Amino acid sequence: MRLTDLLLPYDNLLPEYYPEKAQVIRKSPPEYRQELLTINLQQALDGNSAQNLLLQEYDEVRLFSRQEMEELPQVTVSGAVLRPGQYPLFDNMSIVDLVTAAGNLKRSAYLDMAELTRYVPSGIETKVERYEINLSNALNGHPQDNIKLQPNDHLIIRSIPDYQDRFMVNISGAVLFPGHYAIGKGETLSSVLERAGGYTDKAYLRGAVFSRESLKEVQKKTDR
Repeated sequence: MRLTDLLLPYDNLLPEYYPEKAQVIRKSPPEYRQELLTINLQQALDGNSAQNLLLQEYDEVRLFSRQEMEELPQVTVSGAVLRPGQYPLFDNMSIVDLVTAAGNLKRSAYLDMAELTRYVPSGIETKVERYEINLSNALNGHPQDNIKLQPNDHLIIRSIPDYQDRFMVNISGAVLFPGHYAIGKGETLSSVLERAGGYTDKAYLRGAVFSRESLKEVQKKTDR
């Protein structure tokens, strides 16, 4: 009985099997020490008798999957996407496919330009190529910008300069309209107090408490 007699009649090969290598772990008498034999599985299946081993009692045949034995190609996206990181590269994968895999863009994403960095092996060196793409056009499927990706490509999506998420402050005490207020860049305490309706007649203007979360953290570290 040979290796292919064990595999083929039972249709044991799954579609993702790795064809170039398989191993036979053999326990040979009299001491039954283990011996490891590596063969080319595809050649064995093609009828090469040197690779299609004659099996012995207690032989253990180990087949591998492509995922175990091949370095799967990946691409990377960073910047203003919800889930930046590395992703598997699929056939005909494009910019829009990668952005979708990363959970889509953040609101802060800059749509006019993104950068694609490509690493191209060249002899003993690796050349670095960079492409500027119009991200809006790419997401709308324009072939010129919706580039087909290659292994190790890195897409960098910039954020809009000075883009701000929503920042809130809380005003309590002797003002007409205490509560939470959204603030913009450069806004001062006096402008927020004005928006809160100003002081009441019970306000004590010589004393107030100002609290900032970042200062609390600094104070905690100082107290330690």
